[in-house]
Amino acid sequence: MYMVLDFPFPLKDRDLVVQGKMTKDSQGIISIKNKAIDKNILKNPDYVRLNHYEGDWTFQKLGPNKVKVSTSGYANPEGSIPLKFVNMFVQQQPYQMLQKMKNQLLEQEGTPAHLPTALR
Repeated sequence: MYMVLDFPFPLKDRDLVVQGKMTKDSQGIISIKNKAIDKNILKNPDYVRLNHYEGDWTFQKLGPNKVKVSTSGYANPEGSIPLKFVNMFVQQQPYQMLQKMKNQLLEQEGTPAHLPTALR
């Protein structure tokens, strides 16, 4: 998967190529492990390429239409970045990703959509 991370001005945006592996254990817990890879994908000069990234997602069914989502990760942002930008990214990025997931599960009328089969 190819991703572009929007960094605030005056910093350059970052990009990375991620390979993920999904597993489901005997208790039904789904885990996704992601890692940055460099498969000779052409680098875009407008972005700083991230080569050191690892991230995990875990989805655990708690009840009908209720799922616990956990995430953790590490990334080297490549370059000198002021601490205030690093802290802002660390705080906002997981929240924004979870909000996007939540929005994907909502139908147009605002009623909960059906969970993916693997989480039912």
